Amino acid sequence: MPSSLQILIAEDDPDDLRLIKAAIIELNPSVSPLTFKNAVLAINYLMACPDTDLPQLIVLDYNMPALNGAEAIIRMNESARLVNIPKVIVSTSNTPTYIEESLKAGATDYLIKPTYLSGLRQLAQKLLEYCNTGSDGK
Repeated sequence: MPSSLQILIAEDDPDDLRLIKAAIIELNPSVSPLTFKNAVLAINYLMACPDTDLPQLIVLDYNMPALNGAEAIIRMNESARLVNIPKVIVSTSNTPTYIEESLKAGATDYLIKPTYLSGLRQLAQKLLEYCNTGSDGK
């Protein structure tokens, strides 16, 4: 088993990825973020990695090329070994249909990306809570 807490983050915006990753590490330096620029690469990693290397949390942007976050969750949950890992969608959009689609797909939560730096800390804290509880929200 990995010695550090692992969080997989799939985010196509390099600035958002850098900020989310930095906020998480600031709150918990033992976190080892695994980052991917899209959901397809993240799914390929998850399907190929050994069970001992699976992350404790999967964070997905909603709007990504090829597969959106909700579609990625549906694909991930087809694998019995991934179904109980909490999966959180993060997005700049608060569109009700996106939120509903994500939760229906099996997202543990749908969080709005903050538009200010201090909000990143709150977002990171919420994500870390899902790791610490291991809750799939269901």
